[in-house]
Amino acid sequence: MTGQEIIKVIETLIGPVEATGEGYEDRKRLENLKTLIEITDWCIESLLSASNAISRFEYSMFQIGKTANDALVEIERTLQEGRT
Repeated sequence: MTGQEIIKVIETLIGPVEATGEGYEDRKRLENLKTLIEITDWCIESLLSASNAISRFEYSMFQIGKTANDALVEIERTLQEGRT
């Protein structure tokens, strides 16, 4: 599966997370959001763990570490830009 295909599956399984202003609907969306946060935490922890390999001399391990580190840097940049 591609990343986009996995994202579609996750969207389908979790459901919408944006608030609607309707109490009943927003209670469900809050639970959806909590699930999304849990998955996001797992993804970040996985990237942090993989990024440790950036200091390895084996080329394949270095590539994994660098790719994970680059993704974390991009995530941080995106978060900083989103807080303007």
